Amino acid sequence: MSTFDNFTVHPYKYLDICTWEETSKPRISFVDSFDYLDGKKTLPSAVEGRPCGFLPKLMGAEDVEEDLRIEPYADYKSDFFSAFVVRASQMTKLEGRCGFFTPYVWMFIQSYEKLRQYLYSQATLETLIQFEYSAFEEATVPVCTFTFAKRHVNKKGNYLRLVDFRGGMEVQRQKTLEAIVNHNCGFYYEQSSDNFAKIPGSPVAYWVSKNLFSAFEKGKSLGDLAEPRGGLSTTDNARFLRYWYEVRERNITFDVNDTLETEKRNETWAPIAKGGDYRKWYGNNEYVVKWYHNGAEIKHHVVNNPNDPNTKSWSRRIFNYTYYFHPCVTWSGISSGNLSVRMADHQIFGGGGKALFSNDNLEFYCALLNSCVALRCLEFISPTLNYESGHIAKIPVLPENTKMKTINDITDSCRKLSKNDWDAFETSWDFKKHPLV
Repeated sequence: MSTFDNFTVHPYKYLDICTWEETSKPRISFVDSFDYLDGKKTLPSAVEGRPCGFLPKLMGAEDVEEDLRIEPYADYKSDFFSAFVVRASQMTKLEGRCGFFTPYVWMFIQSYEKLRQYLYSQATLETLIQFEYSAFEEATVPVCTFTFAKRHVNKKGNYLRLVDFRGGMEVQRQKTLEAIVNHNCGFYYEQSSDNFAKIPGSPVAYWVSKNLFSAFEKGKSLGDLAEPRGGLSTTDNARFLRYWYEVRERNITFDVNDTLETEKRNETWAPIAKGGDYRKWYGNNEYVVKWYHNGAEIKHHVVNNPNDPNTKSWSRRIFNYTYYFHPCVTWSGISSGNLSVRMADHQIFGGGGKALFSNDNLEFYCALLNSCVALRCLEFISPTLNYESGHIAKIPVLPENTKMKTINDITDSCRKLSKNDWDAFETSWDFKKHPLV
């Protein structure tokens, strides 16, 4: 192994960009490539009639040498490619251009926020193509290609959003050519990277409208107005969780308002909101958790779990317990589709379920999170369909005081309709009789 300016070069970890085959001899040597970037040598436009160059083989943080985890690369160590992007830009002349083909995770995920800030402040994004998730047929890896100039100026870059076009790279090529000819194709965008900083986390949200950017700039984050929270982790669901109809109904607490009340109650089980299928406004009330005497048995298990010897306090797994049984909006933290939230009360929350709490306007927040506006925001706040409490906290809020009562009334009407639908089946603990009987 040889080293060059803090980069450790691994043999047999290059990809020839002409053939996409692994090689130990790139067409341009690793060291020479920096001479080209630094202007000491002139980069030819082609070698043997084909584009020239190489890429380091993509590696995760666990593969990156220790010398990339210290300054000046400590902020860009999530993957080898992110450190390579920064180093390549540093070696490029002022006004020079760099181009890359990488996973597009750097555009949105929190661990790459420092890389995004670097590109926004030290460079100017000029072009970017975001490909469909499985377009790179050699591997199912979400990828993008982008170029930037080594100098920051306030100008709009050109972006193509090809995420909706399946069919491999040939389809992506055709759509790219279409966008070049027709900027009104519906997937071509022009955006200044200066606008990205208006959104918490600074994602590369190039397709966002002016009105939505304005909402982030002028509004308040939902996390500043309400309290999104994660909840209970039992560490042993088989022991502590049941469907509500698996236990005696008289042994379930349906009317508790606070955890301290359970210390004086005789019931063993309490309802728990733990996510579930796509459903808005009300429902997915399926499970109960063993919470006798304020969860004493779970707490004892958490601190005496042989599979987790490092946990010495039950609060490490039982989060935000002071919020249990309070009125809330709840949703599934992990989903295969769009976000859907529901009103809940007298329940614990946890497992796959997250919750949002507020002393007022809870109906308004429920309506907001069930709206197309929230879905639009989550496209770039959480493109992986993981709806953690931190993601929900970033959604902007512009309270319409003149319409608040109307919104709350509509939300309450939707909740009642959804509850009637849920209670029409025997899987509901409030089931009385089937509506057709």
